[in-house]
Amino acid sequence: MATTYRRRYCLKVVTTMTMGNIWNEETGDTVNVSSSIAGCISFERDSDAAHNYECTKKILRHTDIMVAFQSFTGGTNTCLYQGYDKVHTVICTCNNFLANNFYRIDEYYKDISHGIISSSSVVSAKMYTHKNVQFSPFLQDTLEDIVLKSSNNKPSSFADADKKVIFSWDIYSFSTGEDGKHRYQKSAVLEWKETGKSEVHRIEINKEAPPNGPDGAGYSEYEVPENTFPKNSSFQWRVKIISDDDVEGDFSDWVTVSTTDVAGTVRALSPDNAVIDADVENRFSWIYSNPYGTAPTGYEIEMSVNGGSNWQQIKKETTADCFTVIPAGTFQKGNVQYRVRAFSQSGIASEWTVANITVRARPAIPSIYRVDTDTDRPTVWWESVDQEAYELKILDASGGEIYSHYAALPDRSHKITKRLDDEQYTATLTIWNDFGLDSPTTQRQFVLEAVKPSKPSVFGTALFSHNSLAFSYSTQRAVLLRNGVAIADVSGLNSYDDYTAPMSCEYRLRALSDTAFCDSDPLPLTYPGSSRAASISLASDHAVRVSLVCKEGSPPERTSSLSAEYALLQFAGRRLPVAEYGDQFTRTKSLSYSLRNYDDLSILRSMVGQTVVWNDRRDHMVACLSSLSWNERRGFVDVSFSLTEVDSNEGIDYE
Repeated sequence: MATTYRRRYCLKVVTTMTMGNIWNEETGDTVNVSSSIAGCISFERDSDAAHNYECTKKILRHTDIMVAFQSFTGGTNTCLYQGYDKVHTVICTCNNFLANNFYRIDEYYKDISHGIISSSSVVSAKMYTHKNVQFSPFLQDTLEDIVLKSSNNKPSSFADADKKVIFSWDIYSFSTGEDGKHRYQKSAVLEWKETGKSEVHRIEINKEAPPNGPDGAGYSEYEVPENTFPKNSSFQWRVKIISDDDVEGDFSDWVTVSTTDVAGTVRALSPDNAVIDADVENRFSWIYSNPYGTAPTGYEIEMSVNGGSNWQQIKKETTADCFTVIPAGTFQKGNVQYRVRAFSQSGIASEWTVANITVRARPAIPSIYRVDTDTDRPTVWWESVDQEAYELKILDASGGEIYSHYAALPDRSHKITKRLDDEQYTATLTIWNDFGLDSPTTQRQFVLEAVKPSKPSVFGTALFSHNSLAFSYSTQRAVLLRNGVAIADVSGLNSYDDYTAPMSCEYRLRALSDTAFCDSDPLPLTYPGSSRAASISLASDHAVRVSLVCKEGSPPERTSSLSAEYALLQFAGRRLPVAEYGDQFTRTKSLSYSLRNYDDLSILRSMVGQTVVWNDRRDHMVACLSSLSWNERRGFVDVSFSLTEVDSNEGIDYE
């Protein structure tokens, strides 16, 4: 423990005249002063300080000190004495007793009950101390020096004798004096000895540590050269601090430090038996421990991709940290082992600790190395690694997607099934591996230069019930396109009747060769009349159809409806519901006609539950014939049925 210096706080009355007695400072007895005394009586504290007692670097325990006379004589404003209490002046007059910044005593204390008698011819003075507005007889005050103590002394368990040893300590204490200033280290003494020996080595440290911590606590350290301490043994050390006001503390307790290092242990690797993504940074951590409780000085990490037969260093670093961040791209896809070891304070390596991980990695970007450009259905060829699926897209010159194909196959080529014109295109390719991770997308531009067949031609007329078309071409194969969609393979034909055509449409004839195609000029057709025969045909076979013309006794009935998907949601505080709409719509038609031919009824009955194409003067709709009812009368049959529009492509696959 540090030495505590205690001094009495007492007052000594000293007369400035040659007459009178001195007040006994040891007992606080009364001082009798002749009534002939006039002038000042001064006092001072009994201490090592100067006359005005500048004890600014000590702790004054009783801070509220006052002095009073028991009785006195003199005029109202006669100054009997004045003294100094810290930096404050205490003035006693006949009627006033003032203590600056402490407590003011005015006329109140002239009352006889407080022992103040103004009629006495002799001044009988006795000292009192004042604490918390309470009077008591003479009281000894205590002063205590501020003592700086050390804490967190290092090294505390191990030091490498082959290296420089840095001794350090924190300075802690309540280090503020009456002046409000902090105490700090002026110098220190460090002592050490070999364990079990009595010889003590003393080091004088004349190094100030200016205040830089809480409450002015300083931090200090001292460096001892290498090979000072015994190797493979141990030593003890301690330190004491001398403050800037020359107060010397006690030595700290002896700290035993070993110079015999041991390898630590690494355990609890993380991640372990886990899946990580090789395309992002990954944090690896572990726990290091040794008998001294000291931190490691570094670590090393290695990995193996062949079950531990070979190891490759990933990272090695000098640090006390027990974690690291491995950059993206360090690990390759698959099952990987990694191991970690750490180094003690003197560099002794621990045993390796091994962990297993499964590494998910995006496949490398594939490479499109070839596109056949002498055909309108080119084949795209590429190279890739770890491919389990692919998606190939074809973009036109403006970047619009015109073709897309996905396949869960390891194939590394694909023939485009859509015929492309002689233009510039861009092929884009993405692959997936067995972890379901996609590669970066690669692309390649190409220009088709296929040899086209001769240009065909198409002619036609819009009739009441259908469009009649004629055409010519020089190839073996040809297809008819309506509004850009192939509706019929007309190979070997020179005419075609389109019974599912809407009121207005545009036709082209496409002549096909094995490697190219050529389209005719467009042929727009519009039925000139205001009314066109209504018809219903099977979507899969336009030859299966029924014409619907009239209804016996009244006009045909055509009722349509359109409904949107929605949901009504009720919320607290709202009187009415809120509507939430979806993307789906439902369109239906309810139709009533009369048939004169029973064969047409049989055809209609065969269409129930199938996809059909409906045409009338205003509408063209691919729909499901969901219901049919009929009433047979002599000479005709009344039929009613419902159609629900469906999403369907009327085009045919002609490749």
